[in-house]
Amino acid sequence: MWKVVYPLRMWLTRQEAAAKLRVSARTLYNWERSGKIRGYKKTLPNGSYRIRYKTEDVEALLNEQETGEYPVVDRSKRPIRWPWKKGRP
Repeated sequence: MWKVVYPLRMWLTRQEAAAKLRVSARTLYNWERSGKIRGYKKTLPNGSYRIRYKTEDVEALLNEQETGEYPVVDRSKRPIRWPWKKGRP
């Protein structure tokens, strides 16, 4: 009998990566903005795009979480002030 072996998926959606890292999709988005993980745009034929994450990047971040070795994030940048939220960062 033949055994079917499926290759490891190279790309994960935001929801799949968040589930693997045990965080919310919003947290994953924040990590992407801070530089903790890199998201890649996959452009669709109609001009819209989807964000995908490499499986190896997610696995590396998962290993960092387990060992407690988080990358240093530059927090010297000021938060963005949106024009419709006057007075609040």
